[in-house]
Amino acid sequence: LEAIGAGLALRPGDPRLLGVRAQLLCRAGRCDEAEAELRAQVAVRERAGDAAALGELVPALAETLVQAGRATQAVGVMERAVQARPRDTTLLYALGTVLERAGRPAEAVVRVRAVLALEPDNAEALNFVGYTLAEQGQRLDEAELLVRRAMQLAPRSGHMVDSLGYIRLRRGDARQAVQLLEEADRLMGPDPSVLDHLGDAYRAAARTADAVAAWTRALGSVGEEPAAEQEALRGELTRKLEAAGGKPAGR
Repeated sequence: LEAIGAGLALRPGDPRLLGVRAQLLCRAGRCDEAEAELRAQVAVRERAGDAAALGELVPALAETLVQAGRATQAVGVMERAVQARPRDTTLLYALGTVLERAGRPAEAVVRVRAVLALEPDNAEALNFVGYTLAEQGQRLDEAELLVRRAMQLAPRSGHMVDSLGYIRLRRGDARQAVQLLEEADRLMGPDPSVLDHLGDAYRAAARTADAVAAWTRALGSVGEEPAAEQEALRGELTRKLEAAGGKPAGR
């Protein structure tokens, strides 16, 4: 926070720095303060008609609300922004991600498909739709095609390699899933979601000890801030470890 404060002293009102500051405030348990600051900035930029700044600040406000456990409110914030600028792909994509995190994946896919209608080569949108379809167990052929296209556009993206590995796992190809998810782990370092998928792939490949090791690493890399998503992941990893005979850290 001190470092971001110094940056804002040099570049007052910088939207990206304000978004990072809001994330840090939430991590420090000060989401209400982050929300108030961002709402004030959004109001100023709306009066000025500063679309570029709003493209950063409104998604940051929605993220702050999600972190505070108010995903439904975050969806409302993004829906109003998209209604004002329906062809703004940054806002459409942010709305899709918030809808997914609010437990509304089908609506999320519709919104991000709208991004692809405007920007067919948007790698993040291709990956989002493919991965979200796979999470729902739907249209796995299409999901794989979308993610492979995303990887052509961004070949060194660990998130996209993870998505393809997860899809191969959902399609019953444990061997290739392990290869891809090990590569995603190498690209991204200790990411809890990637390690969770990798543990699942090891389990499907009957490599229980490796699965326990991956889930243990995943549990150790989940953030400490009290976000509902992280609490849910921590609980799921603990259940998997216990079912596999592993011992969660701290037990």
